[in-house]
Amino acid sequence: MRLIIFLFLVFFCFSACSVKQDALRVAGLYDKGTQLDVYLVARDGVNKDTLSKGEVLDGFFSLSAKMGSKHPVSVEICQKKTGRNMGSLELPRGEGSYLVYLNQDSRLNWQQEGDLLYEDMDSYYQNHLRLDTISRNLRNASAKTNKQTHDSLAKELVKEIESYMANEQNLMKRNAASYVSAMVLQGKLNYFISGGHVKHFSLQRSMDRDKYSLQEWEWLMSYYRYMLNDSLKNWLKERYFFVRLGKMSADMQVMQVNRMMDIGHLAPNFSMTDLNGNVFKMHDIKAKVKFLDFWSSWCGKCRADMPEVMQYYNEFRDQGFEVLAVSVDYIEKSWKEAIKMDKLDFKYHGLFNRSLLSYLYGVAALPATYLLDEHNNIIGKNLHGQELREAIRENLK
Repeated sequence: MRLIIFLFLVFFCFSACSVKQDALRVAGLYDKGTQLDVYLVARDGVNKDTLSKGEVLDGFFSLSAKMGSKHPVSVEICQKKTGRNMGSLELPRGEGSYLVYLNQDSRLNWQQEGDLLYEDMDSYYQNHLRLDTISRNLRNASAKTNKQTHDSLAKELVKEIESYMANEQNLMKRNAASYVSAMVLQGKLNYFISGGHVKHFSLQRSMDRDKYSLQEWEWLMSYYRYMLNDSLKNWLKERYFFVRLGKMSADMQVMQVNRMMDIGHLAPNFSMTDLNGNVFKMHDIKAKVKFLDFWSSWCGKCRADMPEVMQYYNEFRDQGFEVLAVSVDYIEKSWKEAIKMDKLDFKYHGLFNRSLLSYLYGVAALPATYLLDEHNNIIGKNLHGQELREAIRENLK
C-alpha cells in the first residue's frame, strides 16, 4: 500500500512539474526601429485585454502570459512615445509557445510552434537584457555625475560585454541548424546597420569599441560562411540579407583601416588638387607640426570648428605649425565658396575624393582630424578646444 501511495505521489509530482507555468509564450525578432514596446493582446471585438508587455531590445523580444485566452491573441509592436502600431501578428491559438519574425512591412515571415525554439530565442533576449540593464545603470550614474559609481559600473560593463559576446557565440553554435540562428543573424545585421552595436561600447570611454565591433563582426561572418546550412542561407537571401551584408562589409573594412590609423602610425600619403587646380602631395608639406583636417562645405560641425582652427593657426604658424584643410566636396564651386565665406586663410587647401579617403584613412564621418609630427607620424586624433591647443604647443617645443 505504501508503495502504491509513493508511486502515486511521484506521478503527481512529475505531472505537476511538467505543466508549464506559462500557457502562452512568444519570442522573436522585429527588424526595424528603436524605442519600441511589445504586447500580447487578446481582442474581443472592440475590447482589448493586455496579457503581457515587454520591450524590444536590439530587435529581440520575449513575452509570456500566465493564462491563455478564448479570444484571438496577437503580438503587437508599438512606438514608445506615440503608441503607433508598427507591426502585429495574430496567433493561431491563445496558448502554446511560438517563435515569430516580423519584417519591415509588418508581414509574418516565419512562424513555428515549439518550446525548444521559443527557449532558444528567449535565451538571446535574456542575453541582451542583462547587457541592457547594466548599460542603463551606467547611463543613470553618468547623469548623476557619481564618478565612483560610474567607474565601478564601467568595469562591470566591460565584463558584461565580453560575457554577452561569449554567450551569443555559444547560443549560435548550439542552434547552427535552426531557424533561430538565421533570424538572429538577420537581427544582428540590422543591429550593426543601425549603429546599435556601439551604444553599449561607447559608455565605457577607455574601451576599444572598434576592437569589440570587429571581433563580433568576424565571428558573425565566420558563422554565416561555415555553420549555416543552404536552407537557412536561402531564407536569408529571400529577406535581402545580402544587400545589407554588402553595406556593412564595406563599413567594417573602413573600421579595419581606421584601426591602422592609431597614434604612432605613419599617416598615408595622398595627392590632391589645390585652389589653383595644381596637384600636390600631403607629405610634401614641410612643417614641425601639421594639422590634417578633413571637412566639407555641407558639414555643419566642420565649419563650426574652423574659427578655432584658424585661431591656433594664427597663433602658432610662425613656430612651424601648418594646417592642411582637405575637403571631400563633390562640387568644386561649393568648396571654394565655403572657403571664401568662412575666411579660411590657410596656406594649404586640398580637394580629395571621399571614397579614397575612406579607403586610405578609414574615415566614416566628418569632421576627421589628425595631428602629425614633422615625419608625418600621427601624434593626435580628433582633438579640439584647449586639448588641441596644448598638443600643438607641446609638440612645437
